[in-house]
Amino acid sequence: MKNQPLLEVKNLSKYFYNRLGFFKKKRIDAVCDVSFTLNKGETLCILGQEHSGKSTLVKMVAGIIKQNSGNVVLNGEEITFGNYAIVGKEIRFMFQGVDSSFDPQKNVIETLDIALKIATSLDKNARFKRIIETLNYFDIFEKYYDIPIGALVKNDKYLIYLARAIIVDPSIVIVDDIFIDSDAAIRTKIINFILKIQKEKQISFIFVGNDIGVAKHISDYILFLENGKISDYGATKELLNNPQSESLASIVKEYLGEYSLSDLY
Repeated sequence: MKNQPLLEVKNLSKYFYNRLGFFKKKRIDAVCDVSFTLNKGETLCILGQEHSGKSTLVKMVAGIIKQNSGNVVLNGEEITFGNYAIVGKEIRFMFQGVDSSFDPQKNVIETLDIALKIATSLDKNARFKRIIETLNYFDIFEKYYDIPIGALVKNDKYLIYLARAIIVDPSIVIVDDIFIDSDAAIRTKIINFILKIQKEKQISFIFVGNDIGVAKHISDYILFLENGKISDYGATKELLNNPQSESLASIVKEYLGEYSLSDLY
């Protein structure tokens, strides 16, 4: 019997209305009938151009916004909108904009402790032990412990951001295009940590963006959205070798340049 997927997203849809005046409004279909699965320890990259529905999709998966139709099932249990007791522990979300994701006055220890207080039942001593273990895992040294988050350089904030996501031992971490304003060095460091976490802790990742290079390096599967609909979905190597849509084929061609995909694997 085949193992049940960790995450099942079934026919998820979301629409909004834009008002065109006092009496008129236009329906905008942000996500249309999207389905996919994710197994333990796997990484799915959700790709697409701006306004393709990527962020709306993963916010529905995380229970941050309510879908109009469809279901999200985690470990065989349907996730309902607003069930933060499950979502806050099992699905962690890393939003765009690392600077706006912290209270700048809280120090590193306090920042991680807040996450543990909210999502776990650990006592004070157990929380402190988990914090130190996590900081050591990310090579964050003791001299940084009491520094307010707002005083850290941006590269260190990215590490704390990832540490806060995994410290509660979630099933899934959603990374929503966080590298918009990062440099190549921290991008590489975070990606390598994600690969390490995936291998050693068997945490699954959903990675949102539009970078084919990152997707090729980090993902097991790719889902490509166009206007809220799936145009491509499959195992990374096979899909990049044989894109199903003209849009993805064009992006892959632009990324490869004069090379072939076999040159990069």
